[in-house]
Amino acid sequence: MNAHALSIQTLIATRMKEVRKASGVSQRALGKSVGLDDKRAGPYISRYESGVHATDWETTWKIAQSLGVSVAYLVAETAELAELIKAVQDYEPEELRALAEEIRVRQAQSAPQAQD
Repeated sequence: MNAHALSIQTLIATRMKEVRKASGVSQRALGKSVGLDDKRAGPYISRYESGVHATDWETTWKIAQSLGVSVAYLVAETAELAELIKAVQDYEPEELRALAEEIRVRQAQSAPQAQD
């Protein structure tokens, strides 16, 4: 596994554990919600969270759905970006478009003006 893949798995594991604990969901319950059998559910989630095993993208998607977050949240490069993603993940498409436009306007206003 390359360093980039390892860092992505570390992000997924860390955020997954944080959200699971904040939600009060046990490892076993999370494992069962993504289709693991009762016996393996808790141990597999424990291994994912500790980085012993890496989740595949399908399992990552199922975990994100079960925890009520997006995959983008789980893999965001910074804590600030992750929080932004979490804050807007339930916005309607028109709300997201309006927010994106507001950000573009703010960026244009703060960008240095080209000299003629």
